[in-house]
Amino acid sequence: MCGRYQAAWDMDRPELERICGVIRNKYPAEPLKSGEICPGDRAPVLVREDGPEEGKAGARLMRWGYPAFGKTVINARAETAAEKPLFRASLRLRRCVIISTGFYEWTHGGEKGKGKIKYLFRLPDAPVLYMAGFYELREGEERYVILTAAANESVAEVHDRMPVIVAQNEILPWLHDGAFSLRLLSRPGPRLSRTPVGGASGMP
Repeated sequence: MCGRYQAAWDMDRPELERICGVIRNKYPAEPLKSGEICPGDRAPVLVREDGPEEGKAGARLMRWGYPAFGKTVINARAETAAEKPLFRASLRLRRCVIISTGFYEWTHGGEKGKGKIKYLFRLPDAPVLYMAGFYELREGEERYVILTAAANESVAEVHDRMPVIVAQNEILPWLHDGAFSLRLLSRPGPRLSRTPVGGASGMP
């Protein structure tokens, strides 16, 4: 499960600056949230461009989570999303990439009474971590869901699931190539670093 992630837009990174510029031009009246992103927040995602910009990726603000079954659905399992009526059309037709600088997970502390420990997972060799997802129009606005897969050894000690991670050079293939997207969903995730960042406060 991915229930919180980080988007540190103040980092001095060209790819983040470009996305910020596009979003601020498109949505001048809406502040861009930086820091911890929670379900229900609006945040930038990358989507496929069609028409004159076909073959490229564009940035949009969307809300995290589908309202369904009396709750907000924020994740979908990569192993079964293509079979689920709630997800399959969006996965086939409306894939997106969620921009982050890491994601959070919680685990129980080693000592009784210590509660849960919060960790930030990041790519050790890249400041930006792109997560696979899909979106659709619900309740009058575009909303996205993050795809998750079985955790690899760098995450499994903390949690049994992790986001499906897209390398920067895989963004366009993920958005535009259905066959590539199926291959990406079935491969193991990259090795990640983890840093403890606090206790149970704000735990989902």
